[in-house]
Amino acid sequence: MAKLLYIEASPRKSRSKSIEVAHTFLSTFQSAHSSVEVDKLDLWSTELPRFDGDTLEAKYAIIHGQSHSPEQAKAWKRVEEVIERFKSADWYLFSLPMWNFGVPYVLKHFIGVTDVTSIFVEPTIAAPAEIEATITKAKELAVSTAKAW
Repeated sequence: MAKLLYIEASPRKSRSKSIEVAHTFLSTFQSAHSSVEVDKLDLWSTELPRFDGDTLEAKYAIIHGQSHSPEQAKAWKRVEEVIERFKSADWYLFSLPMWNFGVPYVLKHFIGVTDVTSIFVEPTIAAPAEIEATITKAKELAVSTAKAW
């Protein structure tokens, strides 16, 4: 089944204009694509793994072709779960507010967790071709954002 991952990054919930626009988009999208599963990821209520300690050491173990310790394996499993949830979607919808002229820190954290090149592309001498193959499989993305004034 096809899936749209709706990533909600506004803490204002019912007072959020970006969420309001995203809900309108979702309603229209679901009318046109009723068989598509919508997976909502609320970044304010989801506990993302911290990228320190065993998690950070696990990342570097992968980069250097080393095995994980049991603690690193446990920490890295949480990262892989977040990445797999992201990778499993066919479409993405981000709802994000204007946040001090940037994006909310919870979205930066999510990007930091999911932007692990070693998971998406195996580090080899042929990496540029693999990166090109990954880019040509790009998925569709919509962003709903709102400014504060």
